[in-house]
Amino acid sequence: MSNPAFSSIVMPCLNAEATIEEAIASVLGQQDAPFELIVIDGGSTDRTVQLCRRFEDVRLRISSQSDRGVADALNKGFAMARGTILCWLNADDVYLNARTISLAARAMAQHQADAVIGHSALLDRQGRVSRTTYTWTTDLKHSQRGANIFTGSLLFSKAIWERFGGFNVNLKVAFEYELSDFLFATTNPRLVDQLLAGLRCHPGSLSERFPELMREEIAQIRPTVAIEQPRLAQRLLAHTRDGTLLRVLRNALRDRYAGTPWRTLYQRSTQQPLR
Repeated sequence: MSNPAFSSIVMPCLNAEATIEEAIASVLGQQDAPFELIVIDGGSTDRTVQLCRRFEDVRLRISSQSDRGVADALNKGFAMARGTILCWLNADDVYLNARTISLAARAMAQHQADAVIGHSALLDRQGRVSRTTYTWTTDLKHSQRGANIFTGSLLFSKAIWERFGGFNVNLKVAFEYELSDFLFATTNPRLVDQLLAGLRCHPGSLSERFPELMREEIAQIRPTVAIEQPRLAQRLLAHTRDGTLLRVLRNALRDRYAGTPWRTLYQRSTQQPLR
């Protein structure tokens, strides 16, 4: 039964036995918020589904059947979702914060927002922080040139998802850019000023395996927008506005979380904010 604080996390996966247990554990350990986790498996031939079923948690729902890729899997998962807050976490990523869902739900309720974004970290294969990345609130024009937005740290309302209408399944790697453009064009995403999720960077990820396809699909989505890095002045101004500038500058000199295992940050988040 849905209520304003109930969230649905969708986890698309295919042959993810090496990482999916950590991903699921980071979701099921979430505190202070009711939620469901919907795993959409694309027909794995390894132990992925078996490992998922080991959790035996009533909040976990598993569907395994062939699909047309990640975009199709996410569309299926969100169609099953019972929550009024939606998000997704890839099977090789994790929540760094044990209160990611509750922080997002609180911010959305407080600001009557349809979407929130938070900070993230890049992780190595062992799940240790390689680099902390601070996002910033921005507008459509500047978000298209990058605002350190990682989809694991992006949560949005079911109502805005229904207005969006679902992902284009013909896009294999850049489908999420259509959603971010839609959100920044139609809503005012709020910043949750904490580390929320970790992106595991490795040669097997979609963006690493298909960089040229990524560029082609982004150009298809944004035909009039040049792919470039945001100007330093824009970033500094945005971080000043969000009150994160001092932390960003400090982090540029010495990343306080570099080398820290994600589970250590997760445990720390139960006692203090991850900033």
